Amino acid sequence: MLGGLAHFTGLPLIDLRGDVAIVTSYLMIIHLDHEGHRRELPNHGASTGYRIHRVVVNRWELERHKGRWMIARRTLLPVDGSAEQQELLRRGLNGVYRRSLGSEENEDPIDG
Repeated sequence: MLGGLAHFTGLPLIDLRGDVAIVTSYLMIIHLDHEGHRRELPNHGASTGYRIHRVVVNRWELERHKGRWMIARRTLLPVDGSAEQQELLRRGLNGVYRRSLGSEENEDPIDG
């Protein structure tokens, strides 16, 4: 939080497949709002508050080598309603959903 900046991640969706894992979540960049109006919050004091600067879809593709997890690829896309951002979320959810139904055939372990 140096300078009033923080990275806040949502709960990750983890699709673990042996030595490969796909982790999908949201990431927010939050910073102290130096230009905000000072407000009082009962039992918590006064503050100018914080501002959400950016929200992204965060996807980590991990591989286990010799017992250690290594990052194979990381993708960050802004939450802007674009087809690319929605597809990244869909890929994470669909892979876990299909696996929960027991239908894994012909499925790439990363692109799930």
